[in-house]
Amino acid sequence: MDADERRDATHRRDAGFVDGNRISRASARWGTGGNSVSAPRSGAEYGRTPQKRPRGSGDLPKPVYFVSAAVPSGNRGDSRSPASSSGDLAPRATSPPAPGSLASNTVVARMMKRMNYREGTGLGRHGQGIVAPLEVIVRPKNAGLCTAEGSTGGDFEPPPSAENWPKWDEAGGAENGKRHREFDEKILARPLEEGAAEAVARVQKALARASRWSSGQGEPCYGEGTAAIAKAMARVQEESSSGTLTTAELIREFTALKEQCPREYTTYRLADAARAIAAPLLRAVFQQWEPLEDPLRGLEAVTKLKDALLDDGSAASPYAALVDDVVVGAVLASAAETWEAMDPEPMVRFLETWGDALPIPAIQRLLEQAVMPKLSAAAESWEPRWEPVPCHAWVHPWIPLLGRRLEPLVATVRCKLGNALVGWRAPRATADHDMVLPWKDAFGPAAWEEFVGRHVVPYLRQGLRAVRVTPPKQDCGFGAVMRWLSVVPARDMARLLEEEGFLGKWQDALCRWLWAARPTVAEATAWHEGWKRLLTPELLADERVRAPIEAGLQKISRATQGLESYRPPGREQHAGQASSWRYRSRRRAAFGRGGNSRH
Repeated sequence: MDADERRDATHRRDAGFVDGNRISRASARWGTGGNSVSAPRSGAEYGRTPQKRPRGSGDLPKPVYFVSAAVPSGNRGDSRSPASSSGDLAPRATSPPAPGSLASNTVVARMMKRMNYREGTGLGRHGQGIVAPLEVIVRPKNAGLCTAEGSTGGDFEPPPSAENWPKWDEAGGAENGKRHREFDEKILARPLEEGAAEAVARVQKALARASRWSSGQGEPCYGEGTAAIAKAMARVQEESSSGTLTTAELIREFTALKEQCPREYTTYRLADAARAIAAPLLRAVFQQWEPLEDPLRGLEAVTKLKDALLDDGSAASPYAALVDDVVVGAVLASAAETWEAMDPEPMVRFLETWGDALPIPAIQRLLEQAVMPKLSAAAESWEPRWEPVPCHAWVHPWIPLLGRRLEPLVATVRCKLGNALVGWRAPRATADHDMVLPWKDAFGPAAWEEFVGRHVVPYLRQGLRAVRVTPPKQDCGFGAVMRWLSVVPARDMARLLEEEGFLGKWQDALCRWLWAARPTVAEATAWHEGWKRLLTPELLADERVRAPIEAGLQKISRATQGLESYRPPGREQHAGQASSWRYRSRRRAAFGRGGNSRH
């Protein structure tokens, strides 16, 4: 054997071929007995050079469990080669893997093996995933997910009526217990835009099917209740085709049906049929209607239909659909063209007139689509100092209806009112007070307290500084400040008077007047009483206000008795004050230089 042949034999032995057959190196090394551990696949199987086990390690390799993609795992002790323990290396015949299984895709099988996946278990950390794949269920044409089995067949089971009521068990099922209860949705479903003819035809078809099922014959056999409904539908259809059907006649027919057969009235959805028939009649009544100018038109007819159309207060009821179609649309169109937010009276009058006839969803739609947009736009463009109509006049009527939905609008008004209270002007003070006071309840306690402390108190501080007490004049602008006591609490006003020293200035002006003008007792007392009347009882109860006022009355009493109550500064007093001022100035200068020298 030459060198080339020896090299080729060595390569074939390393690759796992013996006598033309490929065997596992692990099987050759550790044996193929039933108790032996399955060895991992050779590296050559994946296109890599096999790694030789270092000699002298002495430890057995760790067992590795994996899923075979082509060979069923019958005996864990078998190697990749399907040979038996006796050494037979002949390949075993295997069935093809099932489509979609893990064994049908070796690439996916290897990926799942690396992630320690075991066949037959669910995915997830705790194996909580599904094991069986989703099954595709073939449904009949146009059948939805909620369609019951057999509902698309030829049998039709009608809803309970006066004729077949004994055959139904309210606990669940017909007498035979095998029929599936399924309404014919193609017959009983109400289209969104169903006309009068379609509504009548739908009811008649449903009645015919129910009667044929109840009688078991080919021809319909109506019972007492269904016969009355069939006759009424025939009369309504005839009068509607001839154009002689009136709203009053329609109300009379359906009200009688509702009283005679209430179960069938609900089962066959006669309220939906009444809505479809009444819609064109009411459209003719409300043609060229101006609801904000003539709110009473058609109100009586719509109110009478409320009972026949089974109004339950929801937006999906036939009555709500009819009102939304006939009334609400006309009101929205009229409000968009003719109504202004600063004139709320027409819209408020309409809502008060139709309050009992309009469902709650209809009122909410009018408020959200007609009232709120115009109110918000008007509040954004409102100028407090320039608009002739105050804001509360056209916002407050909507507070009971809109409630918390007005909070963004009220926040806008609060900001604009605060910006307007800048710069005290006595002629404007009363108008500012009348503009702010109506919002006390609308703002709420917390927001109102914050608004007063942030805007009103600084505004009144400017007003007190602008007041000049000049006896014998009475007011001098102080009454405009005291008018705000309905806005500002008495304790806050007393603190404001104390901080500004206003009552001290008032006493000084009184003493100067008593010394200079020498008024009579009656004149001085009248002037004192006039100022006292400007103060409220709550304000006079505060010690910070009551004490200066009582001291002023005592000064008047001393002046009438000839006692000295005020002495203007004379020459000696002026000299003493000047000397004292010079001394204080020298000390202030010395301390300013940081020196301790004596002057």
